[in-house]
Amino acid sequence: MNHSKVLTSIGRGSLLRSLIIFFMKKNKVLSFEQLLLKCRERLSRIVEIDTKEFKKEIEHFISQGLVERDEHDPNTFNYIP
Repeated sequence: MNHSKVLTSIGRGSLLRSLIIFFMKKNKVLSFEQLLLKCRERLSRIVEIDTKEFKKEIEHFISQGLVERDEHDPNTFNYIP
């Protein structure tokens, strides 16, 4: 399947959001750097992830109550089941 068609049909943001939730559900606790690296590795052949865009998506999940910042380390995120 052509990757550009995939990006057009579901959108960059949706793809990135799906991956963030996938990795958070799987790992439960990840640092910002770990989560960013996992997403970049998975999407490396399809699209480049901008750090600013990535931060925006994480903030979206925090505002939705799906992810929270660790109380001891604000660069670590906890998945809220």
